[in-house]
Amino acid sequence: MARGIQDTFYWPRRYTQISLIVLFFVGASLGPDIQSAFQTTTDPAALSARVSNIFYSYLVAVTVLGIILGLSTVVFTYAIQDRVGKILLWFSFSLGILLLIPVFLLGSQLSQAVYQATTSSDPSPLYALIGQAQALRLLGIIPAIFYALAYLNARSRITSGDVP
Repeated sequence: MARGIQDTFYWPRRYTQISLIVLFFVGASLGPDIQSAFQTTTDPAALSARVSNIFYSYLVAVTVLGIILGLSTVVFTYAIQDRVGKILLWFSFSLGILLLIPVFLLGSQLSQAVYQATTSSDPSPLYALIGQAQALRLLGIIPAIFYALAYLNARSRITSGDVP
């Protein structure tokens, strides 16, 4: 019995580990790109456009990796879930995808915030944008709650002996 459960969990766990490693290197390469943009560009309009392009390219890469991680989170316990658990998994995955829409909308405001901050030497537009981004991070708790409920459902099925 235990061997079958281990086989079920092996693929999603390995896939998640590889995705996290790739995500780390994508994030680690973002800092030097933005630093070089500030060091090589003096025109505020060109700087805001360059930072926006860098941000969008990394945002797309992180979005793709986030979708892959979300799918691996769904698949992690999918085989041992009942109907309600499967619905909870897909619902929380779709909520996570829906939360990406405001992130892309915030990304469109980044260019304007960088332009205002560099022309007026006032970082308050960037601080306001960071505040909005932190509020969006707080909304990420909602899909996490549904994932936790689905995992609790799988755990209760295992402890009650419903999973062969």
